[in-house]
Amino acid sequence: MTTGAASRPSRIPRGTTSSSTRRRRASRKDEGVPLGQRLAARSELGPDGVTTVKTKRGTLAVGVSNGEPFAVSNVCRHQAAALGVGRVLSDGSLQCPWHCARFDVETGEMVSGPKGRIYGFRPYSKAVEVFANLPPVKLKRYPVVEKDGVIYLRYDVAAGPPGEVGGGRRFPPPESGKAN
Repeated sequence: MTTGAASRPSRIPRGTTSSSTRRRRASRKDEGVPLGQRLAARSELGPDGVTTVKTKRGTLAVGVSNGEPFAVSNVCRHQAAALGVGRVLSDGSLQCPWHCARFDVETGEMVSGPKGRIYGFRPYSKAVEVFANLPPVKLKRYPVVEKDGVIYLRYDVAAGPPGEVGGGRRFPPPESGKAN
């Protein structure tokens, strides 16, 4: 019986082992995806775990939540505060710096409405939460790749047209460069 590469099934690409595939899936890092625009190194995030980065796609809030990197639109759905100057809480949610609304960075949903004397009024806070979770209003998420402690916007996204700009407005992508 032979050992090594000759004994591997033909469907596994050359140079790939099942253990490396398992490690890649376990770490949820897209090592095979070409790197796009550099966003931030983990060491640049500071104690709040999030920062603001300007890209071709607009300004993004980039950080690490529960050990995983993320990039989301930088505009809070309550009063347009910059989420990149907020902070990542111990439960992994991204907290707005103005009225402490919290967002799940994996889904883009607001998990807790604004807080405070006026904005913390429960019916108002719940109404903001419901509005912020409507599909056209939810935080836009951007796929990222991490390599050697640096977070990159995925290449296929970094090269694309701008997505979200300003106070949560969305613009349709421009027509592709195909001749009619």
